[in-house]
Amino acid sequence: MVFCATQNISFAVCLSFGLNALLQLAGAKYTLPSRYTFHKRLVEVYASCCERLRATVQQAATEVKEYNFGKKLPFLHLTSDFWTAKHQNKAYGTVVVAFVNNQWELCIRTLGTCYMGGTKTADRLARWVAFVLRKATGLKMDSVVSCTSDGASDMK
Repeated sequence: MVFCATQNISFAVCLSFGLNALLQLAGAKYTLPSRYTFHKRLVEVYASCCERLRATVQQAATEVKEYNFGKKLPFLHLTSDFWTAKHQNKAYGTVVVAFVNNQWELCIRTLGTCYMGGTKTADRLARWVAFVLRKATGLKMDSVVSCTSDGASDMK
C-alpha cells in the first residue's frame, strides 16, 4: 500500500504479472491482494488517519479556547495556498493547520487538497477554507486564531 501511495501507482499493480514474478524471484511467499481488497484497506487507513487528525486538531482547539481563561497557549493557525493547474485551467487549493501542542511542539497537519471551481474571490476563498476546516476537523472558523493565504494572483 505504501509503495503504491508513495510512487503514485495505480491499485491495478496488484494484478501485475511482472510484480508477482519479481516477488517470487525474490523468494517472497506473499500473494498480492486484489485491487479491491487493496482499495478497501486504503480507505480504512485513510479513515483512521482522518479520525486521528480530527481528534488532534480538536484537542488543540480546546486548548486555544481554554487559553482565553489563562490556561493554555493560544495557537491554531490556518495557511491556505491556491493555484491553477497548467494546461487544465482548473483551480486547486490546500489548507494546512499549525498549532503548538501541550508538550510545546509545533504540529503542522494538512487538512485537505482539492479542486475549487468558479471564480476566485476573497469571499469564496474564505468560505472554501472554512468548508475544508469543517470537513476535516468538525471545527468552525471561530476556533482559528489566525489565517494566512497566498496572494492568489488571479483573484478577482
